Amino acid sequence: MASEPEPVGVPEIAERLGVKPATVHQWLFRELLPEARWTVSGLRAWDWSQVLYWAGVTGRLSEGSVPWREFIDRFGRDPAERRGGGALDPDVAAKAVAKPPRKRRAPAAKPRKRPPKAKAS
Repeated sequence: MASEPEPVGVPEIAERLGVKPATVHQWLFRELLPEARWTVSGLRAWDWSQVLYWAGVTGRLSEGSVPWREFIDRFGRDPAERRGGGALDPDVAAKAVAKPPRKRRAPAAKPRKRPPKAKAS
């Protein structure tokens, strides 16, 4: 049985996972977090279950922490066992860890070197 979606933003993710908001922003910048499910007041929001699953399968939960125990309660296994066996629920796993292909930026143009000025004689 699926639980009700629980929208969370950057501050809630940071608080629940015990990291600084800057860490969550780095995950966003590096395109590591699952894709946001909603936009609330112009800010991205995620379903806590997806974030929790992502954190568990990517090794971002501290053993014995509250999110660690919540992962076990929700998904029925220890996050440390993530490398053994398959995904718990293929749909949840795909949504939790899938990310769009990274868009590559064009390299910045190098400034042209100016030839040295000729000295006036």
